[in-house]
Amino acid sequence: MKIDERLYKFGLPQTINDLLPREHHVVLYNRATRVPHWVLERMDLEHMDMADKELKRPPFRDDPAIPALFRADMGAYVKSGYDRGHLAAAANHRASGAATYDETFLMSNVAPQHPYLNRKAWRHFEAYVRDLVGLFDDVCCVTGPLYVPRPDVSQANGAAAAATTDLIGGIIVPTHFYKVVLCVKDDNIFLESFVFPNGPDQTHLHSASKANGKRSNSKTALEQYRCSITDLERAAGTVFFPKLNRRRVLPLCLHVPCQF
Repeated sequence: MKIDERLYKFGLPQTINDLLPREHHVVLYNRATRVPHWVLERMDLEHMDMADKELKRPPFRDDPAIPALFRADMGAYVKSGYDRGHLAAAANHRASGAATYDETFLMSNVAPQHPYLNRKAWRHFEAYVRDLVGLFDDVCCVTGPLYVPRPDVSQANGAAAAATTDLIGGIIVPTHFYKVVLCVKDDNIFLESFVFPNGPDQTHLHSASKANGKRSNSKTALEQYRCSITDLERAAGTVFFPKLNRRRVLPLCLHVPCQF
């Protein structure tokens, strides 16, 4: 096929994503939504044992690697009803020193999270993932947002349902957050994926992916947030760990208790 070279005369439109490598995590930032498309992290016991608990919490700040036109407006979060939620958890990266710890407070690592999620279930879930570091040789995780359309109930009967989306200052608010957790122990690889609704209702929504699990009366069972990685990839538009041989993978929740 011969391509008309005049198509390229003024350049192709730029991509909407910025790939931002850090020391212990990588961010793929989405210029359209103003939040990360995903964040990849790696942790091990040596890394976590060196954590400096005396580091002062820095303020959130703009990421100079993102063109100003596509940066999230920090002021948009004020009185919005949403927290600035880390995708790469700050507590995961204290060990790398102040500079790397501070990178987790760049707005390119932030998405709007409902306080009920950010300060409760998600916070406990992040601690659960850190605890896995003591049980495995390596722990990797991919964290990101989902945007599952919600029907507009104001539509008249018989009319096509319109998808509704929350916006704060040009930032698109995710309906869900996911985390894919991969753990390595000797020659064994364990994998599990989880999806949390971004709101006060922590009932898993099947519209995001097909859940498999039951609630626990004592501790919060992560089983209720488990989902098929294939369903999650379909919803996220992303293939996670593409070099991984899925036939070698074992379910993480069959090896360690999935609860916090």
